[in-house]
Amino acid sequence: MSLRKKIQYLKHAKENEELNKIVKKLPEDEVVCREMLKLIHNEKVTVEKSKIEKTNTSLYLIMSNKILIGNMEENFTRIQTIAHECVHSIQDPPKLKLHFYFSNFYQIFFILSIILAFFVKEAFWEWMIIGLLLLASIMLYVLRYPLEKDAMTRARDLASTYFEKSKIEKQEREEILKEYDQINQIGIPIYQTYLILNLMIKMGIIIIIYWIC
Repeated sequence: MSLRKKIQYLKHAKENEELNKIVKKLPEDEVVCREMLKLIHNEKVTVEKSKIEKTNTSLYLIMSNKILIGNMEENFTRIQTIAHECVHSIQDPPKLKLHFYFSNFYQIFFILSIILAFFVKEAFWEWMIIGLLLLASIMLYVLRYPLEKDAMTRARDLASTYFEKSKIEKQEREEILKEYDQINQIGIPIYQTYLILNLMIKMGIIIIIYWIC
Protein backbone atom coordinates (compact mmCIF):
# COMPACT_ATOMS: atom_id res chain seq x y z
CA MET A 1 0.00 0.00 0.00
CA SER A 2 1.41 3.38 -1.04
CA LEU A 3 1.84 6.24 1.45
CA ARG A 4 -1.03 8.12 -0.20
CA LYS A 5 -3.37 5.16 0.17
CA LYS A 6 -2.29 4.69 3.79
CA ILE A 7 -3.11 8.30 4.60
CA GLN A 8 -6.46 8.02 2.82
CA TYR A 9 -7.22 4.85 4.76
CA LEU A 10 -6.55 6.57 8.08
CA LYS A 11 -8.73 9.52 7.07
CA HIS A 12 -11.69 7.35 6.12
CA ALA A 13 -11.33 4.51 8.66
CA LYS A 14 -13.71 6.21 11.10
CA GLU A 15 -16.45 6.16 8.46
CA ASN A 16 -17.06 2.44 9.03
CA GLU A 17 -20.76 2.63 9.86
CA GLU A 18 -20.98 -0.98 11.02
CA LEU A 19 -18.31 -0.48 13.68
CA ASN A 20 -19.65 2.95 14.57
CA LYS A 21 -23.05 1.44 15.39
CA ILE A 22 -21.39 -1.07 17.72
CA VAL A 23 -19.51 1.62 19.66
CA LYS A 24 -22.66 3.74 20.01
CA LYS A 25 -23.75 1.19 22.62
CA LEU A 26 -21.03 2.53 24.91
CA PRO A 27 -21.34 5.55 27.27
CA GLU A 28 -20.21 9.11 26.53
CA ASP A 29 -16.51 9.88 26.24
CA GLU A 30 -16.00 11.22 29.77
CA VAL A 31 -17.66 8.15 31.27
CA VAL A 32 -15.56 5.83 29.11
CA CYS A 33 -12.42 7.68 30.19
CA ARG A 34 -13.21 7.39 33.91
CA GLU A 35 -14.02 3.69 33.53
CA MET A 36 -10.72 3.09 31.76
CA LEU A 37 -8.81 4.97 34.45
CA LYS A 38 -10.48 2.70 36.98
CA LEU A 39 -9.28 -0.35 35.04
CA ILE A 40 -5.67 0.87 35.22
CA HIS A 41 -6.01 1.92 38.88
CA ASN A 42 -5.37 5.60 38.20
CA GLU A 43 -8.58 7.29 39.35
CA LYS A 44 -6.79 10.38 40.68
CA VAL A 45 -6.72 11.80 37.17
CA THR A 46 -9.24 14.59 36.53
CA VAL A 47 -11.40 14.16 33.43
CA GLU A 48 -12.88 17.21 31.75
CA LYS A 49 -14.60 17.99 28.47
CA SER A 50 -12.62 20.46 26.39
CA LYS A 51 -14.13 23.94 26.42
CA ILE A 52 -12.98 24.52 22.85
CA GLU A 53 -16.06 23.47 20.88
CA LYS A 54 -14.40 22.89 17.51
CA THR A 55 -11.47 20.81 18.72
CA ASN A 56 -11.54 17.02 18.47
CA THR A 57 -8.13 16.69 20.13
CA SER A 58 -7.88 14.93 23.48
CA LEU A 59 -4.88 15.59 25.72
CA TYR A 60 -3.30 14.38 28.92
CA LEU A 61 -1.87 17.31 30.87
CA ILE A 62 0.94 16.05 33.08
CA MET A 63 1.31 19.23 35.15
CA SER A 64 -2.33 19.20 36.28
CA ASN A 65 -2.82 15.42 36.02
CA LYS A 66 -5.85 15.99 33.83
CA ILE A 67 -7.31 14.47 30.67
CA LEU A 68 -9.12 16.91 28.40
CA ILE A 69 -11.63 15.12 26.17
CA GLY A 70 -12.08 16.73 22.77
CA ASN A 71 -15.38 16.92 20.96
CA MET A 72 -14.85 13.68 19.09
CA GLU A 73 -17.32 12.35 16.57
CA GLU A 74 -19.36 9.32 17.50
CA ASN A 75 -17.19 6.73 15.77
CA PHE A 76 -15.40 3.55 16.83
CA THR A 77 -11.93 5.15 16.90
CA ARG A 78 -12.88 7.31 19.91
CA ILE A 79 -12.39 4.40 22.32
CA GLN A 80 -8.77 3.84 21.34
CA THR A 81 -8.18 7.61 21.36
CA ILE A 82 -9.42 7.86 24.94
CA ALA A 83 -7.35 4.80 25.88
CA HIS A 84 -4.32 6.54 24.38
CA GLU A 85 -4.63 9.46 26.79
CA CYS A 86 -5.27 7.11 29.72
CA VAL A 87 -2.02 5.29 28.91
CA HIS A 88 -0.19 8.63 28.91
CA SER A 89 -1.45 9.15 32.47
CA ILE A 90 0.41 6.04 33.70
CA GLN A 91 3.66 6.63 31.85
CA ASP A 92 6.80 7.60 33.77
CA PRO A 93 6.08 11.08 35.26
CA PRO A 94 9.72 12.32 35.07
CA LYS A 95 9.81 11.48 31.35
CA LEU A 96 6.47 13.19 30.75
CA LYS A 97 7.56 16.30 32.62
CA LEU A 98 10.91 16.38 30.83
CA HIS A 99 9.06 16.16 27.51
CA PHE A 100 6.68 18.94 28.58
CA TYR A 101 9.46 21.33 29.58
CA PHE A 102 11.69 20.50 26.62
CA SER A 103 8.82 20.86 24.10
CA ASN A 104 8.15 24.36 25.39
CA PHE A 105 11.86 25.17 25.37
CA TYR A 106 12.11 23.93 21.78
CA GLN A 107 9.28 26.18 20.59
CA ILE A 108 10.82 29.21 22.32
CA PHE A 109 14.29 28.41 20.96
CA PHE A 110 12.90 28.01 17.42
CA ILE A 111 11.26 31.45 17.55
CA LEU A 112 14.38 32.96 19.14
CA SER A 113 16.52 31.45 16.36
CA ILE A 114 14.40 33.26 13.76
CA ILE A 115 14.72 36.57 15.62
CA LEU A 116 18.50 36.17 16.00
CA ALA A 117 18.83 35.75 12.24
CA PHE A 118 18.24 39.51 11.89
CA PHE A 119 21.00 40.40 14.36
CA VAL A 120 23.68 37.70 14.12
CA LYS A 121 25.89 38.25 11.09
CA GLU A 122 28.96 36.13 11.85
CA ALA A 123 29.02 32.72 10.16
CA PHE A 124 30.39 30.98 13.27
CA TRP A 125 27.43 32.02 15.43
CA GLU A 126 24.94 31.35 12.67
CA TRP A 127 26.14 27.75 12.35
CA MET A 128 26.28 27.47 16.14
CA ILE A 129 22.58 28.37 16.39
CA ILE A 130 21.67 25.99 13.54
CA GLY A 131 23.70 23.22 15.19
CA LEU A 132 22.02 23.77 18.55
CA LEU A 133 18.58 23.68 16.94
CA LEU A 134 19.49 20.44 15.17
CA LEU A 135 20.60 18.95 18.48
CA ALA A 136 17.39 20.15 20.15
CA SER A 137 15.33 18.61 17.30
CA ILE A 138 17.01 15.24 17.77
CA MET A 139 16.47 15.39 21.52
CA LEU A 140 12.79 16.27 21.08
CA TYR A 141 12.35 13.30 18.74
CA VAL A 142 14.09 10.98 21.21
CA LEU A 143 11.77 12.20 23.99
CA ARG A 144 8.47 12.34 22.11
CA TYR A 145 8.40 9.34 19.78
CA PRO A 146 8.90 6.58 22.40
CA LEU A 147 6.16 8.10 24.58
CA GLU A 148 3.70 8.31 21.69
CA LYS A 149 4.57 4.88 20.30
CA ASP A 150 4.10 3.33 23.75
CA ALA A 151 0.73 5.07 24.17
CA MET A 152 -0.45 4.02 20.70
CA THR A 153 0.56 0.40 21.25
CA ARG A 154 -0.85 0.01 24.77
CA ALA A 155 -4.06 1.88 23.94
CA ARG A 156 -5.20 -1.08 21.86
CA ASP A 157 -4.79 -3.47 24.80
CA LEU A 158 -6.59 -1.12 27.20
CA ALA A 159 -9.43 -0.72 24.71
CA SER A 160 -9.62 -4.52 24.45
CA THR A 161 -9.86 -4.89 28.23
CA TYR A 162 -12.56 -2.22 28.32
CA PHE A 163 -14.57 -3.97 25.60
CA GLU A 164 -14.44 -7.23 27.53
CA LYS A 165 -16.19 -5.58 30.46
CA SER A 166 -18.74 -3.82 28.28
CA LYS A 167 -21.95 -5.03 26.64
CA ILE A 168 -20.23 -5.52 23.31
CA GLU A 169 -20.25 -9.12 22.10
CA LYS A 170 -17.07 -11.09 21.43
CA GLN A 171 -17.44 -11.11 17.64
CA GLU A 172 -18.05 -7.36 17.61
CA ARG A 173 -15.00 -6.80 19.82
CA GLU A 174 -12.84 -8.81 17.47
CA GLU A 175 -14.02 -6.81 14.46
CA ILE A 176 -13.17 -3.51 16.15
CA LEU A 177 -9.80 -4.70 17.47
CA LYS A 178 -8.86 -6.02 14.04
CA GLU A 179 -9.47 -2.55 12.67
CA TYR A 180 -7.47 -0.99 15.53
CA ASP A 181 -4.56 -3.28 14.67
CA GLN A 182 -4.71 -2.14 11.06
CA ILE A 183 -4.89 1.53 12.06
CA ASN A 184 -1.88 1.14 14.38
CA GLN A 185 0.13 -0.83 11.86
CA ILE A 186 -0.25 2.05 9.40
CA GLY A 187 -0.55 4.95 11.83
CA ILE A 188 2.51 4.45 14.03
CA PRO A 189 5.09 4.55 11.19
CA ILE A 190 3.24 7.48 9.60
CA TYR A 191 3.34 9.38 12.87
CA GLN A 192 7.09 8.74 13.08
CA THR A 193 7.53 10.06 9.53
CA TYR A 194 5.34 13.07 10.30
CA LEU A 195 7.37 13.91 13.41
CA ILE A 196 10.68 13.67 11.56
CA LEU A 197 9.40 15.76 8.63
CA ASN A 198 7.98 18.38 10.98
CA LEU A 199 11.35 18.80 12.67
CA MET A 200 13.18 18.79 9.32
CA ILE A 201 10.89 21.51 7.98
CA LYS A 202 11.69 23.69 10.99
CA MET A 203 15.39 23.12 10.37
CA GLY A 204 14.90 23.99 6.70
CA ILE A 205 13.10 27.21 7.58
CA ILE A 206 15.94 28.30 9.87
CA ILE A 207 18.63 27.49 7.31
CA ILE A 208 16.78 29.41 4.56
CA ILE A 209 16.23 32.43 6.82
CA TYR A 210 19.92 32.56 7.81
CA TRP A 211 20.94 32.12 4.18
CA ILE A 212 18.71 35.02 3.09
CA CYS A 213 19.76 37.28 5.95
